[in-house]
Amino acid sequence: MTNTYQYRFRAPGGRGGLAADLVATAGPPPTTVGRGVLRLHRGVLLALPAAVYWRDAAWLGFGAALSAPALAATHPAGLLLDVRALDYPPDHYRAEVAALAVDGWLHREFDLPPTGAGVRPAVDGFAFSWGEHTAPFADPPPPR
Repeated sequence: MTNTYQYRFRAPGGRGGLAADLVATAGPPPTTVGRGVLRLHRGVLLALPAAVYWRDAAWLGFGAALSAPALAATHPAGLLLDVRALDYPPDHYRAEVAALAVDGWLHREFDLPPTGAGVRPAVDGFAFSWGEHTAPFADPPPPR
């Protein structure tokens, strides 16, 4: 079953906002993994929409990866998260919104615990938070 999730954030006092519509479905993983599918954690996979911008792809992957361990624990046979579309008004969008949209969709669909992903107004626009992940695309330091 395909679902649409509408992510909306309005800054207080009419100082702008962020928006994105995500169309996605979840189901069993394919027997053969094709192009455009990311492995997030164990058997949890993410299929990206066609011709997605690279920044959107990166943030979709990161947003879904926040919940991938919890999904793997409840779906030991694997799970395919199939994002069919990501649409947004250019004047109310930043690429990070892709992560917030997929995170919101996953929480609605699977009743998952909070990941800490969020946004708040900041002096220079918006400040994003990612729970325990302070630098989303940085590898952890090597063990000593």
